[in-house]
Amino acid sequence: MSIRLNSGGHSFSVDTAMRQVPRDAVAIEFVIDTPRATLVAREHFAAEAAERYLAVCGIHLLDDEMPIAIDGGADTIAVVAICRTAYDSICATFGERATFTTPLLTDTHPTEQCITINVGDGTCYIRYRSADELRFAEAFTATCDDDVLYYVARIIEAESIPAGIPIYICGSASAASLLKRHYKQVICE
Repeated sequence: MSIRLNSGGHSFSVDTAMRQVPRDAVAIEFVIDTPRATLVAREHFAAEAAERYLAVCGIHLLDDEMPIAIDGGADTIAVVAICRTAYDSICATFGERATFTTPLLTDTHPTEQCITINVGDGTCYIRYRSADELRFAEAFTATCDDDVLYYVARIIEAESIPAGIPIYICGSASAASLLKRHYKQVICE
């Protein structure tokens, strides 16, 4: 069972989540949908430095936020700012059954040189990988399709990404359509 939690605006209700969860659910995964996240290489990660990792990225915790570390089982750990009240409510209500993830950890094409884009509710997650390693991953606030195009163009320029590599996008057919006007290999998933 997976529940998407829009944490950017702290809009979450445990009562609503409880109604979505079948009584016999063994595990409930909460997908934290927020641009207030970053990835840290596993070999450099220290739990006590979670808040500093966010600060280095310009993400300063609000009074009602706390950092959580999410181990996606790969080479990176996600550090996410989450509303303390929501986190505490989830843990108190669901206990050990509750797990957390972020779309920033999703690697749908792990062996292919490509850009992957996941457009959420006001957040755009962009990952670029060369054939053998993750080179870039970031979450951005995106309120319209032009924001998605802007971030993709800036990343391609900044990372010197070769022309013609595949761009996979999910979550917004209209953003995919806009990208297709500017790039050759845009695949809507």
